[in-house]
Amino acid sequence: MSLIPSSGFVSARCASIALLLLAAGCIPVGWHRTDLTPPRSRLIQFKVWGHGNVERWHAVIINDDFISGIPYKMSLDCDSCRRTIALTEVDSLRAASPLGAWVLMAVGATAVVYGVIHAK
Repeated sequence: MSLIPSSGFVSARCASIALLLLAAGCIPVGWHRTDLTPPRSRLIQFKVWGHGNVERWHAVIINDDFISGIPYKMSLDCDSCRRTIALTEVDSLRAASPLGAWVLMAVGATAVVYGVIHAK
């Protein structure tokens, strides 16, 4: 009894799914420490720790002295909602991209649908 399927088509299908899952595993999902470089996108979320409190922001702007952002639950267009903290008061920064979570969910959903369609 062999663990490797004898059909070339089944092997190609299994290899395609394995490559898809491997690619999904390379997407940075979750919070990770970040340095003080300006974010590439307004959609990147930041958790800013300072004075024992944590705030979750998006549309973050980082300059030499301050970091500012809009609270996560507010609209990206709400400039009057923007908060600012001096960098000397920031204890830690973590960043997360919402795109990574969406891609991971899409890959997972694709694998489930593929499994349901091709189940025997």
